Amino acid sequence: MNSASSKLEVFPNPVRDIINVRLNNKQTATDLNLYDINGRLVMTKKIIGASDLKLDLSGLTGGFYIVTATKGKEVVARTKFVKE
Repeated sequence: MNSASSKLEVFPNPVRDIINVRLNNKQTATDLNLYDINGRLVMTKKIIGASDLKLDLSGLTGGFYIVTATKGKEVVARTKFVKE
């Protein structure tokens, strides 16, 4: 596991509707971005002093997704999960 993925946890994985996101190094990130497997941005969430977030994914189709925590244009953490 690389250091970027160890800073970001998502659970449960696989997920049905609600996913929990835990950012272990919150001071370095300002945005959470969710991409589908084709690299299309499907959701953006501002991180404002929170290290634990809940995201409602009920409107997304099943498949593989990548979630990134960014500060400006720099990706500070990244991980992937499966939506059922």
